[in-house]
Amino acid sequence: MKDDVFKKELIKKLQITYKKKKRRNLIIAILLSLFILFMELFILIILDIIQINVIYAIIAGVIGIISFAIGFYLLITESPIYVEYEDDDWKTK
Repeated sequence: MKDDVFKKELIKKLQITYKKKKRRNLIIAILLSLFILFMELFILIILDIIQINVIYAIIAGVIGIISFAIGFYLLITESPIYVEYEDDDWKTK
């Protein structure tokens, strides 16, 4: 009986963890895509294909590098899964 309740709670916690990881992967994909877009904009401005001020290229490059750094950090650091299990048998002994 106690194991069934534990299994249901574990499944519920794992579903929540799955949703959080899915959201985290979406954020990583968006940040790395922004890196690619901003760096392309940086290159197009530097090569004078888009004729605007060079300061915009520097801003685009900085934003691109920051988005890459955050996305890469989220990619290489996995959040651990904590599962709490309370067993009252050891407390009574």
